[in-house]
Formats: sequence, C-alpha cells, structure tokens
Amino acid sequence: MGAGFAERAFLHIWSSGMETLRINYFRPVGLGGVELLSCPDAAFDFPPHFHQDYCIWFNTTGSEQYSRRGHTDIRHPGSFGIVAPGDVHANWAVGHSARSLMTFYVQHAQLQSVLRQIGAVTTASIEFQSRFYHDPESLKLLVRLFGILRTSLSPLRRNLRSWMSFPCLCVGTGSPEHGNR
Repeated sequence: MGAGFAERAFLHIWSSGMETLRINYFRPVGLGGVELLSCPDAAFDFPPHFHQDYCIWFNTTGSEQYSRRGHTDIRHPGSFGIVAPGDVHANWAVGHSARSLMTFYVQHAQLQSVLRQIGAVTTASIEFQSRFYHDPESLKLLVRLFGILRTSLSPLRRNLRSWMSFPCLCVGTGSPEHGNR
C-alpha cells in the first residue's frame, strides 16, 4: 500500500501442490467493526464455515454455488446474500471459470449503531436472517460502497457512504430469491 493509504490489508495465500490460491482481506481505517474480503480466484472453494459477524456477499462476475442447511443453490450476478452470525455455509465458483467475489463482514454492534444513528430502526435491536436477495439497486449501492471503502482516503466519506447504504438492507432489501431457507 502507498504511504498514507487509509486501510490495513491482509493477503492470504494457500498452496496445495501446484496451485496457489488468493484471498484479500481489508480493514478500513476509521470505520471499526467492518472488514472486506475480495476473492478473484475462481479455483478457491470455501468449505463449510461460519462467521462471528454478519456476512454480506455478492459476485459481480461469475456465479457462486452455495450450500446452507442441507440446501444447495446458485447465486448469479445481480443478487446478494446476508448470512447471519453462526450460520454454517459453504460456497464455490460455478465451474471454477470466473469470479469476482466481494464480502462485507459487519459486527452486530456496528450495524446496530449505524441503523440507530440514521433512524432506520427505532427498536433496541434488529436481527437479519440469512437470506438471498435479487435487488439490482441495493446491489449497485453495495458495489459502490465496497469501492469507496477500498479506495477513499477520507474516513468521513467512508462513514457517510456506509450510513447511507446500510438502510437498503433493512428497509426494502428487494425480494428474497426463491429457495431461501
């Protein structure tokens, strides 16, 4: 990273035999409780796992097959998923041909704080269930937010964009896709 770049980056590389696989993790400075993941490597399979935080994931290139609670389906570009903390799931690129997987990991406390500050919720706590959505407008906001959090040097801009984007997930996240379980 160049001098003054406002983020901490972690590169994870796995080798198995002849294959080297890559995942990038980022922690935007000035925006606690949020991490980003990008995985351009179509050969990387995520075996069954869970997260301590909310996981909001999507592909802008290629389709992603996922398995959750004994159900397997395919997410195509144009959809995104929210996976609740502790919900075991697995995912991999369909056909291992193309992938541009992007993921937000958002701590529950951070999500609650942002939603209360912008007036999106009035209750003490809100919980998201694991679901998948087909909502092109919300997806566009998520893609833009991912780019801003990855490249903006301004913590204020990062925070404002976050606060403006998260309501799309709780006030009209689009229609859940068929097959949500």
